[in-house]
Amino acid sequence: MDYKLYDLAKLENGKVFPKDTLLTEEEKRELQDKGEVGGRKRCYLYTPAVFEYDRYLQKNSEGEEKYLRDYSKFLSVKAGDVVISPITQYATLVREHKVPMLLSPNHIKVSLDEKLIDKSYFVFWFNELPESRKQISEMKQGTTVIKLPTSGLKGMAISLPNLNQQKQLGTSYINSLKLMEQLKRKKDLQINFLKGINQQLIEREKKND
Repeated sequence: MDYKLYDLAKLENGKVFPKDTLLTEEEKRELQDKGEVGGRKRCYLYTPAVFEYDRYLQKNSEGEEKYLRDYSKFLSVKAGDVVISPITQYATLVREHKVPMLLSPNHIKVSLDEKLIDKSYFVFWFNELPESRKQISEMKQGTTVIKLPTSGLKGMAISLPNLNQQKQLGTSYINSLKLMEQLKRKKDLQINFLKGINQQLIEREKKND
């Protein structure tokens, strides 16, 4: 069936952190000593590095520390949530992290109607299928920093197979990302091993000169 994204999802932009929501240095030290104090808590910001980790493209990142008076006022994401980066123009499923993370204005949380669309399938559709990539290319805005407008994202047209087929395709897509991450890690280990061997051989040759 054919839909508009606004029929299937709620899109929410992350918020900026006004100065009056941040703790003073003295309050930070108290929080570091005691943990959560009176609703104040050390939080972590969902950064571009965390986004790339969730896409299985780089090593784990804990995000940027934030010390807030009331973290509950800000939008957070947890494992299984869908996030879009308007700057990179890609989507991801949030992976498991030690703590929930607060969303910055550089990211958009996508809350999908899971009776109609599978989360993994949405990420597959958004990142890989010509139907979405053509629309993304047409809606880019900006000169120095090109971003996707939230209003444009909401109006994207999407054609869906049935839910069971979506789940199969979406699961296979996420598994392929995991496999590529494992292969890259193995390749990096092998290259580092060869570099070490090369360095040992060079040093041995120098000693023999």
